[in-house]
Amino acid sequence: MVILNNHISNAGWCCSTEDGNGLWYNKDYPEDVWLETLENVTRKYQDNKMVIANDLRNELRDDKKNHKKALWGDLLPGSDWKRAAEKAGNAIHKINPDLLIMIEGINYANDLAVVRLAPAKLEVPNKMVYSAHVYGFQAFKFDSYEEMVIEYDFMFGFV
Repeated sequence: MVILNNHISNAGWCCSTEDGNGLWYNKDYPEDVWLETLENVTRKYQDNKMVIANDLRNELRDDKKNHKKALWGDLLPGSDWKRAAEKAGNAIHKINPDLLIMIEGINYANDLAVVRLAPAKLEVPNKMVYSAHVYGFQAFKFDSYEEMVIEYDFMFGFV
């Protein structure tokens, strides 16, 4: 099975807060181009039953290069990942309502804690997947396994 994934906007190594690719858009690829590209890719593969999902953006994070924050539910067009993800998910579902829509957390996809208070809502029910990333090197910041479990349960383990 295939998951379409919007990894980064500008070609290069992923991922840092200084690469200008932290948000779903940037100066080279504004939000309307991001959305149009998602729609075009969805159309291209809409008849291919092996394509099962669209991951809207890889590892959302602050964009320190352009002084912008990745936030959830703040209602500001330039920083609200929840608003952008709902808009994109609904646009994709108008083309292919069978696709799963994958929404990653903010802070390199690690933080889904904010969805407890304000979960994303799509017009097509039961077709949304939250996605979190954890890498082995991140485990070294904890003094114990129990400490890691507590933090990860808070950040995304409840989903």
